[in-house]
Amino acid sequence: MRSEAESPIQVGTEKGIDLLTAGKAKKANAEFNRALALAPSDANLHFLNGLAYREMARTKGQAVAELAETGYRLALEFDSNHWLAAWHLGLLQVE
Repeated sequence: MRSEAESPIQVGTEKGIDLLTAGKAKKANAEFNRALALAPSDANLHFLNGLAYREMARTKGQAVAELAETGYRLALEFDSNHWLAAWHLGLLQVE
């Protein structure tokens, strides 16, 4: 249960993660984008958005995979030590 003290960014992030875990990548992407509008330099949100795009790319193809790459690269731009973004970017490169 979410507390009243949670920020809209935190609520959107948690909702997006729940949706992504449930296999609803497009809806998760919308939540992450809403949160990114409030926190455009949040590396974790860019990474999570990249994950959502990657899941959508499994059915929609290369153009969406490029958006996943952008998400991972932005995460690394805002946090060069974001190892999960680096890992997933590497995975995209070998697929």
